[in-house]
Amino acid sequence: MPPTELILSAKARKLRNNRLKYLQGLSACPKLSVGSEKNYAATAYMKTFQINIASQWVALLCWLVPLHRSAAQFVNLTSEIAFYQWGTEPRLPWVVRCIVGTNSWVMQGDFLSDAKTKCWFTGNSLVMRSDLACRTTDLPLISEKHGRPGGLSSFVQVATPSGLRWTRKLESSDGNPGRGAHKADFLTLPGRVAWLAFCSSPCLKRPGRKLFPPSGRWKELIPSDCGFLDKTTTFEDPLALPQQLNLYAANGQPILQYRVTVSTNVVGWRFPLEFYVVQYRPAHFPSSNQLSTNAWELEFMARGKVTSIGPGAKLEIPVEVEKTGEQ
Repeated sequence: MPPTELILSAKARKLRNNRLKYLQGLSACPKLSVGSEKNYAATAYMKTFQINIASQWVALLCWLVPLHRSAAQFVNLTSEIAFYQWGTEPRLPWVVRCIVGTNSWVMQGDFLSDAKTKCWFTGNSLVMRSDLACRTTDLPLISEKHGRPGGLSSFVQVATPSGLRWTRKLESSDGNPGRGAHKADFLTLPGRVAWLAFCSSPCLKRPGRKLFPPSGRWKELIPSDCGFLDKTTTFEDPLALPQQLNLYAANGQPILQYRVTVSTNVVGWRFPLEFYVVQYRPAHFPSSNQLSTNAWELEFMARGKVTSIGPGAKLEIPVEVEKTGEQ
């Protein structure tokens, strides 16, 4: 007999033996009475019902999980940023507190001397409110809307029981506090460094973005009204904060270098735990005050360190902040 027929015969015998065993097992089972058959049917129905209910719960959970993940998320963090410049004594680290979302954020810190400042990005504007701690008897009572210096959407100055309050508003679709030549930046140097590290996501996602160095000295030394060429690597998550960022002058000279050295994951987003920023400027000739176009020197270096971080509550923007500048 050919080998193929032997194989087929073996398979046929195996199938026959399995069928005989199955029939023998059926004949060995006890016969069910009418009542037993009803109980058996009810039990089978209940098991089927329970399986269906469990399947529905699993389907519901699978539907709810994406909704939970797509809900608005916020991260609350505190950071210390130390600044270093040649020829100056190191200053105490600057402390900033942030609540960060995908398209809104708030930053709180000592942006101005002897003042407490908060800055909000609402999704369509930047609003900064500074409270100066001084007695109102030392200042004239002011309650007026000034002109709009430096292209601001509004500038409001009022007296408060504890001192003086300034509120500035700038229309912005990406929350970028840096501005071009002949315009004042919206935040001070520490605030702009903190923005780059923690709050720059909306700006980096925008096509045709314009990035500027944190220190405004470049406006006096480097002509560039159209921003700088940037080469940026972001974290691979929905927030997409910068992991590495370089800004270059027109001649290819690096103006700014930003690096994250340690990071962590919070609610699925990567945040820096430690970062460094270095900014450069044209150097002077040794024998004169003229600037060299081929020699560059350090403008400043900063090291940032996050001291606390975790999921935060939903960012609540005060109504008066939203309505700043309205008639």
